[in-house]
Amino acid sequence: MSTPGLLRQRDYEAVKEYNAISKVSAATVHVERRAIEALLRYLLEHRLDTGRTTIRGLSRGLGLSYSKARRLLTKLVEEGILMTQPAGKSTSYLVSDAEGAIRRGYLSLDAREVQLLAVLSMAIETIGASRSPLIAMPKISGPAPFYYIGGVKLSEAWSRSLMAYSLLHPDKSEFEVPTEVSSDVKRLAELYRVWGDPTVAFGEIPLISLPLYRTILVPVMEETRRKAKREVAPGKEVRPPEYVPLAYGVLLRDLFFELDGKLDATEEEVEEGLRRVAEKQLRLLIHIESPLVEAVIRGEPPKGITKETLLFEASVLKFASLFALNLGADEELAMEVKELSDALVRMAEAMD
Repeated sequence: MSTPGLLRQRDYEAVKEYNAISKVSAATVHVERRAIEALLRYLLEHRLDTGRTTIRGLSRGLGLSYSKARRLLTKLVEEGILMTQPAGKSTSYLVSDAEGAIRRGYLSLDAREVQLLAVLSMAIETIGASRSPLIAMPKISGPAPFYYIGGVKLSEAWSRSLMAYSLLHPDKSEFEVPTEVSSDVKRLAELYRVWGDPTVAFGEIPLISLPLYRTILVPVMEETRRKAKREVAPGKEVRPPEYVPLAYGVLLRDLFFELDGKLDATEEEVEEGLRRVAEKQLRLLIHIESPLVEAVIRGEPPKGITKETLLFEASVLKFASLFALNLGADEELAMEVKELSDALVRMAEAMD
């Protein structure tokens, strides 16, 4: 899979010019920078194809000499712009800090390219999540009924988005629009036209995932970064994290909703808001896990249930109850969750 439109003809010309230079000097440093941009664009365009993003694959695909490709890749890894990952017996390269590349003057993107990369990033996140340790753990499927209703409504909104796009671009869309189109879809198409050409901005990934991920991506405050550097690794060259963990971002987003968007909340209001968020999370987990416990007690466990499933769910409950206690949550509620966790552990032990 590639991202069309990132590589330009002038990028190949820049590489050709860079290949002809025997040694970079002050007079030719701009040529190297153009070659770096070409390299970054190539890696972004082919970031899901590890075969093309090894040194040999990049050298062949971009027309960059092997030695120069290795030198530039090493330089960018050392600067934190790129990261490496295994690709069979080889090593592939991935742009890990596009923002850093832009700040250093290595990369410049127009609005269309930024939108393409944002959408691709969400697609990669979805693919990556499917391979993550958390997603791979055995677990039950028992969400609250409103989850199902909400999922249906989100799917309906996605379908309306596709139909509206097809009304605007019948020659580009593979989605067949019914003969009779509802008035809300027609209105949506009109609004899309006002909002600008939605060639990229339609469908599930950009409309749902991108705004959500942005709201949970919270930069670490500079004072926090300085404090971490002083206390965690005093006197050492360390690179403090740029953003808070995504789980923190989710909780802070929930806190914003809990406070009804109040931006000048006091410390006491924030503390109380976090307590309520933690308690609501416990109640949701009780709702998710209770049917599993009840089914096992009745001797009617879900098909394919394993002790690993029970132990995983028990761990989630235990950690959630401890976290809630840290935030001052109701102790009886936390104990109810702990007892649910203990029950799952006992059931798992009985399966040995």
